[in-house]
Amino acid sequence: EFRRVLFRSVISEKKFGASWFMPAGDSYIANMYADAGADYVFKELPGAGSTPLAFETVLDRAIHADMWLIKYNQSEDMTYGDLRAEYAPYENFDAFKNRRIYSCNTGLVPYYEEFPLHPDYLLKDLIWVFHPELLHGSSTSDGFDPPYDPDSRPYACCEMGGGMFN
Repeated sequence: EFRRVLFRSVISEKKFGASWFMPAGDSYIANMYADAGADYVFKELPGAGSTPLAFETVLDRAIHADMWLIKYNQSEDMTYGDLRAEYAPYENFDAFKNRRIYSCNTGLVPYYEEFPLHPDYLLKDLIWVFHPELLHGSSTSDGFDPPYDPDSRPYACCEMGGGMFN
């Protein structure tokens, strides 16, 4: 059966100091986004590392991105209020307004320890974020061994703050 899949647009990370270090188009994460069925807004950036961009450049190109994925390291989960307090202009992004930010708190989950050895875990998480209909309640999820359940995995990406509180 043929299914039409909507490719949701996505941006990554957040600014650090004066720059937003955006993964380049040939980076592993840009390739993971494509493999998971997302349209990475900055896929045209040359290189395989990260490229420092001004906040205004990111805002101009990505203001209407459907989703935003953030990794951070804190003792507690981040909330939308925390993100707004960190840098108020973040709230101009559609992903912020529409509560479509997904995060991974690398201080609480073994992101950097697990994903280099198991990129399939990250790919499953990204598919779950971009296309949950493919993994929950469909025959597609039967192909995962064990069956995919992001709530049972401590390294699963989650909606910011476990639903991201205001």
